[in-house]
Amino acid sequence: MTGLWLLLGLPTLAAAACALSRDAVATALARAAALVTALLATAFALEAPLGAALTLPWIPERGLAFALALDPLAIPGILTVAWITALATTAERGRGLGLLLVGEVVALTAWLANDLVTLVAALGLLAPVAAAMVSRGRQATAAVFLPLAVAAAAVTLVALLLGLAYHEASSGAWSFALRDGLGVVLPASLSAPAALAALVGAWLLAGIWPLHGWWRVAAEVAPPGRGAWLVAVVRPLGIGLLLRLSLPAVASDAAAFAPLLGVAGGVALVVGLLAAASERDGARRHLHLAHVPIAAALVGVAGATAEGLSGALLLGLGGGLAFAVAHLAGAAPRPHRVARGIGLLGLLCVPGTLGFAGLLPIATTTLTQGGWLLAAPTALGLLLFAAPALALAPTLAAVAREPGADPARRPTEASGALGLPLAAALLVVFGLAPAALHGRVNAAAPAWVRGVYQRWCVAVVDPQPRARPAAKLEVEGCEQAVLRVHEHQRGRATP
Repeated sequence: MTGLWLLLGLPTLAAAACALSRDAVATALARAAALVTALLATAFALEAPLGAALTLPWIPERGLAFALALDPLAIPGILTVAWITALATTAERGRGLGLLLVGEVVALTAWLANDLVTLVAALGLLAPVAAAMVSRGRQATAAVFLPLAVAAAAVTLVALLLGLAYHEASSGAWSFALRDGLGVVLPASLSAPAALAALVGAWLLAGIWPLHGWWRVAAEVAPPGRGAWLVAVVRPLGIGLLLRLSLPAVASDAAAFAPLLGVAGGVALVVGLLAAASERDGARRHLHLAHVPIAAALVGVAGATAEGLSGALLLGLGGGLAFAVAHLAGAAPRPHRVARGIGLLGLLCVPGTLGFAGLLPIATTTLTQGGWLLAAPTALGLLLFAAPALALAPTLAAVAREPGADPARRPTEASGALGLPLAAALLVVFGLAPAALHGRVNAAAPAWVRGVYQRWCVAVVDPQPRARPAAKLEVEGCEQAVLRVHEHQRGRATP
């Protein structure tokens, strides 16, 4: 499709041109290309027909192809990548901006991937691109490269297992299409390893506490624009991977992980707020607050409800923009107290404004269905949203006192401040009026929840030692079917 070609082709051509141009020309070219790509992504995400696809066969007899499609669940991710790339280019200059455009192409491909091979290739390229963005010593480069490379390897294992399962279930046919892979129920012997690998890949990409060292290193060592990009773009991609692949692929075992995800989200939320409240260095406080949106998104994902799903995706967009505002404001040679204050408040308030409507139904649903393990961290998250004073007071005091980061320690050009008003405006628009995005995401969320629940039912009600297509069970009757199976098994086990 023409829209997909433009979305990926424009930054690709601009990156190649930046490598062959002088610094001044490369700077102007990269900024213009990033801004145009962001505008195209916005128009494409809000107006293009859902399901618009681009497929280029590679090895058809083995089901290998380069395939992209506009999945409504990827819309917030597309906007996150495009707009944060445009903001990051305002904080740097020179031919090195081409690397940001390359990262944009890779991240967009990962969000739009409609084929497991395409997804694996994008995540495999993300690790060296991220390491090249840091490029400040072997230790820092390795700290960023290794976690992302392990995440790509884990997703590769999941893709191979799904491809082999489809081959077995379809009597010898090969396909690595995302829909085909997610339409197969893995046998019990493979489901647990696949679930563990899928969770590890998403956990490392999202950088959830305590495995968050890679993005902390990237934010502190990389140049300001690249540091903001790596944290604000790659971490929401981990939440997107959890939603689009990890949970649907291994729904039966992922259901067992749901309480763990909810508890982990609640713990990460508390850790981020307490660490921010105790941090004396105002230039580092936003690094602790960056835990808040991802932790809240994790709790929303764990609920497996349509509201929690859409709330988690929007948190990636709002949290990424808020972090970019705070990070670029702290790196600017002038104080920019207002911009930093907006960013820090965004990191605290965006989860409340965008996630509250999604988390409240989770709490009520899990309580009524007896899901106390998940309801407890969800209720904790809601209480923390209602009382953000744990970190708000010291944050505002630091913004009022500190003149900003030392420009000698965080070198950047004065024109980096040009992107801050735009970033703040975008954060306010998406935070106060998310309805423009919410409609398409909400339309797809119930189908996603139903599909995950259906695969879970098939695996529990009809366990088999081999892969097979997901049966068309009625979701409403699934709980009764599971209870009947359990009663039958208990009856057989009773002497």
